[in-house]
Amino acid sequence: TENYDSFPTKIKLDKVKVKSITSVNYSDGDDADQIFTDYDLSLGDKYKQAILEANSSWPATYDKMNAVSVVYQAGYGLSWNDVPETVRIGILFLVSHYFTNRGIVGDDKMLPETVYQLLNDEMISPL
Repeated sequence: TENYDSFPTKIKLDKVKVKSITSVNYSDGDDADQIFTDYDLSLGDKYKQAILEANSSWPATYDKMNAVSVVYQAGYGLSWNDVPETVRIGILFLVSHYFTNRGIVGDDKMLPETVYQLLNDEMISPL
């Protein structure tokens, strides 16, 4: 679920591999809960970007925090085998790194370069 104070021009969902939109809910001008259905979902290359755009225009919302809520499903699947091999290797490498370096505290909170290289194709890129 992602929340917004109003409808932006485009809604870029933050999770990788968006599978489906469950609902787009909003508080209308009278602060009544509504469901919006007149939108298109565009899935980018390898599902790296998911963008919602209104077919006509987004409705007006009540002036409050989190007036818009987008509920969606994302992920690779229920099985370990549904996860791409490079991501599985990256996870195992990261667990090994943290096991080897447990108890070490420092200012360097960067992930190992190998993990970045393995996960590069699965990372979300900016619009």
